Amino acid sequence: MQGALAVARVAGTPDEIGAQLGALAGRPAAELLSSFEFAEHFRSLVAPECAPLDELVRSVPESHRRELEALAHIAGVDSGALLRANAVVDACACTAFVASGAAVHGAPLLVGRNLDFAPANVLGPKTLVTLYRPQGQHAFVSIGWPGFAAVASGMNDQGLVAAILVNSAAKPRGEGVPLGFLVRRLLEECSTVAEARALFAASPPASGHYVLLADAKDALVVSRDAPERSLRGGLLACTNGQVDAGALVQLDARSRRAWSLLRESQGAIDVEAMRQFLAATYLRLENTQSMVFEPASRTLWLARGTTFEPAALARWDRLDLRDAFAGGEVRSERLEPVRPRFEHWKDGSW
Repeated sequence: MQGALAVARVAGTPDEIGAQLGALAGRPAAELLSSFEFAEHFRSLVAPECAPLDELVRSVPESHRRELEALAHIAGVDSGALLRANAVVDACACTAFVASGAAVHGAPLLVGRNLDFAPANVLGPKTLVTLYRPQGQHAFVSIGWPGFAAVASGMNDQGLVAAILVNSAAKPRGEGVPLGFLVRRLLEECSTVAEARALFAASPPASGHYVLLADAKDALVVSRDAPERSLRGGLLACTNGQVDAGALVQLDARSRRAWSLLRESQGAIDVEAMRQFLAATYLRLENTQSMVFEPASRTLWLARGTTFEPAALARWDRLDLRDAFAGGEVRSERLEPVRPRFEHWKDGSW
């Protein structure tokens, strides 16, 4: 535990990492896998008409499969069920903000991100921050859950940030690596947005959801099924709406609200402003996690929620990860909840 937050630190080969995670988080992983609410949600996501799940699982990279098999062995759970559960991240909603350059006060670039994914009352309290130091690859942190080896949100030791957001207009899943495992590869193998963009293009994922990429200088949203979107005047926002191919903007009301918040605060955007933006754009009943990344300093701010207590409005933890990526300790600080300054987008005229 890091204060009130569960943090696991693992290192080595895939088998070693899996064994370490099994020892550290095997019991909560088994509990989560067998949770009735999670199981019901899982079945609704992987119904036969929705996705070729067995084919998807066969595309999990060998190293990640070995890690999960080692974890499953120690946790006493079925490795196939654990592999299938790692595919559900392709169905999380979310909102993300990026501000850089002259738009920001006090940092080169900031990333804000809500992970809206039900059941929040199960997943929020079980949030696990895992700091991986895989042999021969970049160290990285994943904000997920026990037993979750894919990555929905993370940052590596070079300050590269990656996060998955659902694309409401994505085509049915096809051949390719499950998106969460491809995102993990980006963090393990890449140092910059440019490198991650190239690897993403060379390794098309099985689903067409959005991936937000950011480092200390640049940011980009990529997708198998939608045009790329980059910083505009130092700003970038991403929700789950469809992208207009001509204007390169999303068409949904939440996206319009996100851009409005960014533009209204341009020049004075700091971590507190990012937390305020997240408090104004979370999805009700699903706000499992809220987070802010500062790539240049390798710092993460994180809050966890439940169904009726949104993460964006909960207490936050600040995690300084710079030393931890090199094998040192995670330094943390507990913060007070946000006092919202902006009206929530569902309560206004948006």
